[in-house]
Amino acid sequence: MNVKKYLKKQAGQDLQSLETERDRAFLGQLENIAEENARARAKKRNLQGLWAIPSVAVAGGLAAVLLVELLPVADDGLDDIKYIESNFVSVDSDMNEFNGASDNLVINITADKTVNSVVKTYDQVSGDELYYTLRIEEVTETVFVCLDMLVVVNEHYDYENFQIDETFVTETVEDFSVNYSQVVSVDPDFGLNLVKCTGKIEKPNFEIYILNYEEYALDDGSFLNYIDDLLEFKT
Repeated sequence: MNVKKYLKKQAGQDLQSLETERDRAFLGQLENIAEENARARAKKRNLQGLWAIPSVAVAGGLAAVLLVELLPVADDGLDDIKYIESNFVSVDSDMNEFNGASDNLVINITADKTVNSVVKTYDQVSGDELYYTLRIEEVTETVFVCLDMLVVVNEHYDYENFQIDETFVTETVEDFSVNYSQVVSVDPDFGLNLVKCTGKIEKPNFEIYILNYEEYALDDGSFLNYIDDLLEFKT
């Protein structure tokens, strides 16, 4: 073998050897990178696991805060009270109990003008008093009056069973107004006029209804004057 062939062969072997060493070095570098990446991924997973617990706790805390923020603040609920008529109970009462429940309202009773019945209506679920119904009668040689009156004593209750239509008119007496309807007919047995009225007292902070008013009279009766004398409002 001449020198040229030998050198060429040796150079080829050296190049192959060099390439093998480079390949090994490159493969080793790749393995190192792979190991580093694996350790990095493992570390990341560990860190994610560590962060998961605080994240859950934070999420729970945020949920609690949101619940606290979203839940309405409890109040006494008085403005939203809804009474159901099927829960109403009516019982016999008296003027002492009525006077204790009806603030700033006085019923002027005389020897001839008597209260023959007092009925209290309350809500059996809450126990709240709602209204009182009074029957007042006056019978003398010149006067015959029978009156059924309803007085609401609960500011959170609205009486809705009283209907006002086009036959009603409004008249003002001394310190309040009355929205009322009146019908006058002749009673054949007595030869007198039978005056029948229903009405609502128009007075701020009071809810009073005349469910029935009957009077025997020679003319159109004295409904407005009678109501004016009967009711006294204190300030």
